[in-house]
Amino acid sequence: MEGVGWSEFDRDEILQDAVAHQVQIVGEAAAQIQPSFKTMHPEIPWEKIIGTRHRIVHDYRRIRRDVLWQVVTESMRELISLLEPLVPPPGDD
Repeated sequence: MEGVGWSEFDRDEILQDAVAHQVQIVGEAAAQIQPSFKTMHPEIPWEKIIGTRHRIVHDYRRIRRDVLWQVVTESMRELISLLEPLVPPPGDD
């Protein structure tokens, strides 16, 4: 989404669908996280992430573009900053 402004996003249905799909993937991945890991990291809004995925999948006709924009431009950045410290460095298998 780097370099994409609201007006471009607002008029590009293909981009909106692609973004919604990626948000779904993040939500599905969050749903697959072990409960013990979620408990150890309450700073991550697990239920909100999963709930957003459910909303997109099950209520896709009523997704508000402005909310999807906020998710991808604000919430996703915040989520990345929370998750980055939890990702082991390359080679730490």
